Amino acid sequence: MSPDSPYKGLVPFEDSDVDALLFFGRERESRIIAANVLASRLTVLYGPSGVGKSSVLRAGVAHQLREQARANVEERGHPEFVVVVFDAWSDDPVGGIRAAVRDALTAQFGSALLDHKAGDSLADAVGRWADALACDVLLVLDQAEEYFLYHSEDTGFTRELPELVTRPGLRVRVLLALRDDALAKLDRFKGRIPSLFSNYLRLDHLDRISARDAITKPIERYNELADESVVIEPELIEAVLDQTGRGMVDFGQSGRGLAAGEADQSSVEAPYLQLVMERVWDEERAVGSKRLRLDTLRKLGGAEAIVQAHLRRAVEELTADERDVAADVFRYLVTPSGTKIAHGADDLAEYAAIDERRLLPVLSTLGRERIVRTVDGAGVDGARYEIFHDVLAEPVLAWRREQELERERHEAARRQRRLLALAMTALVALAAMTAVAIYALGQRSNARQESSHAHARALLAEALHQLDIDPQLSLLLGLEAAKTDPTQQTQDVLSQAIEASRMRGVRRVTNTAPIPGPPGGRLRIAGRLLPRGEIKAVARSPDGKVIATGHGDWTLRLWSAKTGKLLKVIPGHKGHVDAVAFSPDGTMIATGSGDGTGRLWTSDGKFIGPLIGHTGKVTAVAFNPQSNLVATASRDRTVRVWKISLGQLPLVLRGHTGAVTRVRFTPDGSRIVTVSTDGTERTWDPEPEPLMHPIQGGERIRPSRVAEAAGKRATVDGDQVILDDLDTGEQTRLVGQFGTINGVGISPDGRWVVTAGPFSAGLWRSSSTGIHTYLRETDRPVAAEFTSDRRIVTLARDGKMREWICDYCGSLDELIRTAKARLVATGRTFTRAERAAS
Repeated sequence: MSPDSPYKGLVPFEDSDVDALLFFGRERESRIIAANVLASRLTVLYGPSGVGKSSVLRAGVAHQLREQARANVEERGHPEFVVVVFDAWSDDPVGGIRAAVRDALTAQFGSALLDHKAGDSLADAVGRWADALACDVLLVLDQAEEYFLYHSEDTGFTRELPELVTRPGLRVRVLLALRDDALAKLDRFKGRIPSLFSNYLRLDHLDRISARDAITKPIERYNELADESVVIEPELIEAVLDQTGRGMVDFGQSGRGLAAGEADQSSVEAPYLQLVMERVWDEERAVGSKRLRLDTLRKLGGAEAIVQAHLRRAVEELTADERDVAADVFRYLVTPSGTKIAHGADDLAEYAAIDERRLLPVLSTLGRERIVRTVDGAGVDGARYEIFHDVLAEPVLAWRREQELERERHEAARRQRRLLALAMTALVALAAMTAVAIYALGQRSNARQESSHAHARALLAEALHQLDIDPQLSLLLGLEAAKTDPTQQTQDVLSQAIEASRMRGVRRVTNTAPIPGPPGGRLRIAGRLLPRGEIKAVARSPDGKVIATGHGDWTLRLWSAKTGKLLKVIPGHKGHVDAVAFSPDGTMIATGSGDGTGRLWTSDGKFIGPLIGHTGKVTAVAFNPQSNLVATASRDRTVRVWKISLGQLPLVLRGHTGAVTRVRFTPDGSRIVTVSTDGTERTWDPEPEPLMHPIQGGERIRPSRVAEAAGKRATVDGDQVILDDLDTGEQTRLVGQFGTINGVGISPDGRWVVTAGPFSAGLWRSSSTGIHTYLRETDRPVAAEFTSDRRIVTLARDGKMREWICDYCGSLDELIRTAKARLVATGRTFTRAERAAS
């Protein structure tokens, strides 16, 4: 496995063994991104054009994760997850992603369980496959800015991505990677993904140390693989770093969008570095040399000449139609005297009389080939396009003159086609306007009723939007919609709002400050004053033997409570450690930091895992009495409740309007109490799973393999349930119990299905194929059924009957009563602005 060259030029690194071996300078970023992909349902990665995002995602992140999956297979016999990298945005993204996921799962497991169902959403299909194979899907969506380029209006992907990253229990993690100039276009998803920017990362240019590794280490690796002894002159290394520094490959005052004197040699353009080193390598190898020399770079004319030669070839590789478009727009990007000008895409389209839909893909291609670049701060979309370097001006002018001579004979026919297209467009527009007018007249009598329904639908849409922002407001909006439009959709939204609403009480308090550290940041243990250092937080172990302190130097420290001796200094955070807590069982320590993260450690200071997701400083941490939950409070006005296993996303408690400064569990662990700078103390239900109340008793039931209610029939079929809609004939398979199902039941309204699986009972929405939640403490049930819309009874192998109340499963009337009771407990009402908006 010996590569021809240790350098890639402008071709991105791929997820291959060879490319991964030669990919250097981004090891730290790759590890951080991979950790975020594993920990978060949605990660947004952005950075300037040309920093090498695709290379990092493929040769770094994807390759590392796939290596980890292979190691999991060797150790446990199961990969735990598969990695899918997708970047084909020009056609149907939803179909492309579905096919890519299916291909990846088929390659890992075979295709036996990967069935296709007509009408499935992307989340339905991927969720069903992931559950069937007990395997997470890590979906890396690269070059996502091209989605907005090829799909200017909302498409299926706009609707499907939010469900993919917000549906509870879905075994999918998504990384969305795009250029920073396209970041604002994610506003298209803001109303659909409430926590869109809760986890985002920026990838910047290589620093000089990393860039040096990207030059020298591929040579070392090549020598190992090819059993050669190629060397590189230190002077060449320094020259390449100098000439490819950010803003250095520039031959005019505005060439890179940097003012004169603003070139930054501390950061390096990775693609130019690769291009220059590849060219020097090819030149040396062509003459049989095993030494990369500074003289060779000089003979090639340095970075500017190498770049110029490449750009000429890149423009010639465009298709005939793309060359026509490029020739038109280059006229307005380079003046006849060779000066470059920046324009927005809409201006270029107007000046060149080109449909913007034809122009944007060409600009995207030229951007990837580093012929044009975007300049932030102008234009409707916040960016203008300009020639990437002044050195390109003369070659562009010469090429444009050649192209215009070649196409002159086609211009007349082209004008005729354009006029015909405009005429047809006008006729279509006229026909459309006529159809709209006729339709409006026909619907006039129903306008008032439709207005009422539309208002209710708007309320429900806003209620869904507020689920992850302010669940109490979501309840209010749902109740308002129920007054005018008591439909099934209203019932479903209220059900979700009740499920999301965790706040159980509010009272006013005066002292809302965080618990302070020791006076002056000094602490005395066993009569001994600890060495000077700013101590931010202190906690004592349950057995009283160890003191843990958080410090302003970003460390956690452990001390002997008996002698005051320092036991361990634990780095890891990237900010002040402002919060420390021991678990009640004494086995763990939780910390919170000004870097916006929490961390879990063993009691002797070994790292367990990160608590990532807050967008502000973490101000307080607390364990529940059972030591299986940990809560983190933050200045971002939320509290996150994590299972110690860190195997699932945290429950997010929202509702405070100020920074949360304190958090604790009640002595029995049934509630969380928080204090905020908004002047309130609030109590919450902390269970990460939907609230279900076990009640002793219940009538004796028998296992049933078929259940029928409200026009739906559920039939047990081994480890799944076949759900038939008797009115439409539609059939759905519910898969996810991981073993033989013993019994099934349907709620009287047909909205819910309960299954008695091999280990626990499962609750499903009949409108979805994914399991909603497992009923805890059901102890290997053999039977399960609904006795009313809200009551579920299970029978376990030990003969015990358990009865459950599902707060969010009832009829619309019951949901309305529950919602009103929740709101009375918290005192939440519409503000004046909210009332006006609704």
